Amino acid sequence: MTTLSRESALPANALARLLDTPDLQSAVRRLAPDVLHQLIRTAGLDECGQVIALATPEQLMRVFDLDLWANSQPGCPEQFNAGRFGHWLEVLVDIGADAAADTLVGLGVDFVTAAMTRHVSVVEHLGDRQPELSCEIGGCSIFAKRSESWDAVVHVLTELEAKHPDFFRDVMIRCISVSNQRVDDNGRLFSVLEPDAQIMADVAGDRDERRERAGFVTPPQAIAFLDLSTRLVISEPAAPARDYGTKAYFRDIDRQPSQYPGLDAAAGSPFGQGSASGSRAKGLLPSAATDEQSSLSLMIELMQAVSDCDGSVFATRNEELAYLANVLVAGCSHNSGPFNEADAYLAAVSVCNLGLENWPRHWLRHDGRLPTTFLIGQDLVTVFQIGWTVLHERVGLFVARSLEHTLSGMTFSEGDVHADVGDLCVWLRQYVKAGTPWRAQDRIEVVAILDTPSWATLCGLLGRCPVVPKPSMKERPARRVLRVSSDVEFIAGNRQIAWVEQFMRGLPDRLIA
Repeated sequence: MTTLSRESALPANALARLLDTPDLQSAVRRLAPDVLHQLIRTAGLDECGQVIALATPEQLMRVFDLDLWANSQPGCPEQFNAGRFGHWLEVLVDIGADAAADTLVGLGVDFVTAAMTRHVSVVEHLGDRQPELSCEIGGCSIFAKRSESWDAVVHVLTELEAKHPDFFRDVMIRCISVSNQRVDDNGRLFSVLEPDAQIMADVAGDRDERRERAGFVTPPQAIAFLDLSTRLVISEPAAPARDYGTKAYFRDIDRQPSQYPGLDAAAGSPFGQGSASGSRAKGLLPSAATDEQSSLSLMIELMQAVSDCDGSVFATRNEELAYLANVLVAGCSHNSGPFNEADAYLAAVSVCNLGLENWPRHWLRHDGRLPTTFLIGQDLVTVFQIGWTVLHERVGLFVARSLEHTLSGMTFSEGDVHADVGDLCVWLRQYVKAGTPWRAQDRIEVVAILDTPSWATLCGLLGRCPVVPKPSMKERPARRVLRVSSDVEFIAGNRQIAWVEQFMRGLPDRLIA
């Protein structure tokens, strides 16, 4: 199973070290696509041309699955980034137009057609007066929809026509079929319609299938799982059965041996690697601060016990962590944008630690205490759901209710501020009733007028995956802080939730001080 890559797993000089490898081609082709993508993202696309030139088309397609698609908000459908594809074409052509053409052939007609129609339109003949950015290749008139990367497009299409004429013809026929143009009376281009969305939908569908086989979670699946996880009934006599979506994920995932030797299921795990012989787990995130590790001490202790006892179960728990981290990447936001891989993994571990601290004691068979071997028999997906439910009820809903209660009991001399506060209270009540307190995050700007540090803290607490400021954990919450800190941590234990409760109790004094 493919796990998420970790930003901390690649040293700053990873590219230089790779380029010094004696058999560079073999080393590059042994890289998992997510590791190759992380290398490109860390070192820069322009700096990685020598590595990209040695990658296989299959590797690059999976890298493209990660690099060329993005969504405006977590949970929304991801869209193809035509500009980024143009940048890739420029790098490939710089390596060599002939090699770039070979790479495109390996990516397939469907993908190349969908990508090219974002850059050009193709017709059999435009007449004597063609647009400025246009050319004739293989009897086809090609003109730019966007000026960026035009030279690279022309170079690679020219090379395709010369070296791979059948492939070039197939791409051109499909491009012509989706190019619908009108020409004015003077024979000049008047307008061009967008390519048929079905072509890109087919490419996106192929990508989704590859990603699901590799262990990724689609945005709809992620949102459904997170929504379900806010409604766990902890008072039930026993832990719930695994939900259908998660069952389907682990049933259908591709469990064939990795085609990239040297990688295992725990490669992206913050707990190190396990084996059948029970090798000891490495510490969580070696670069993390001591206080961060201590906040996750229960999770570390129980995962250590799994590693010591059963390597296969340890690998399974790491697969579950990868699934949970993928859920957060696909369906949740952090710091006003999508999760990156490293933060998603740390957030998943933190929520699991919170779930362990709040595991219902009536679900235990013994004396009401979690045994050290608890995670040998208990999956982390349910543990996460307990933690997510706690975050939803004791942080998200609690903060929204408390903020509404605080503001509704206050009066403000400035009429505009008073009106904005009144509107915010209405929204807060609606969001609490709907069970979506995170939607208030973008509506609390008025609090910034009253006290900016409190507003910043509230934005973190009202996130879909709440965070608390690290400095505030070392200060009295009622004390006024003169600056806004961006140094935050995920909520991993009841100690932090107690801080949240104390912060909200001191909020009225902060807003009127």
